[in-house]
Amino acid sequence: MFITAIIVTFNRLDKLKLTIEKSLQEDFYNIIIVNNFSNDGTKEFLDTLDNTKFIVKHLNNNIGGAGGFNMGFDIALKETQSDWVVCFDDDAYPQLGAIHHFSQLELDDSIVAVAGAVYLPNGSVSTMNVSVN
Repeated sequence: MFITAIIVTFNRLDKLKLTIEKSLQEDFYNIIIVNNFSNDGTKEFLDTLDNTKFIVKHLNNNIGGAGGFNMGFDIALKETQSDWVVCFDDDAYPQLGAIHHFSQLELDDSIVAVAGAVYLPNGSVSTMNVSVN
């Protein structure tokens, strides 16, 4: 199973570095990073990454988080062989082992999306990311 991460970033280089470090600990097939026209050294840092897993897209203007994710999904569809994509911002990352855990799930073909809990630094679940029917 090929799982690709899509990370959108804008002017949070220190947080992005941690997110990349944590993402490299997971079994991602590719890591797509969409740089939303950062001006804090992010471009220069991303240009130094030397790992075949990375696909970096530098934008010429900031198209917002949703626009960045849309760009990332487009890249994933056209340039990777991904079975699944996981998306998160530059200040977030999967819990260690989450991708391995996900890859072990037995999902039937009718399931096209899976959502994970978003935990805050204090360990509580982010209510902003919870959908209630």
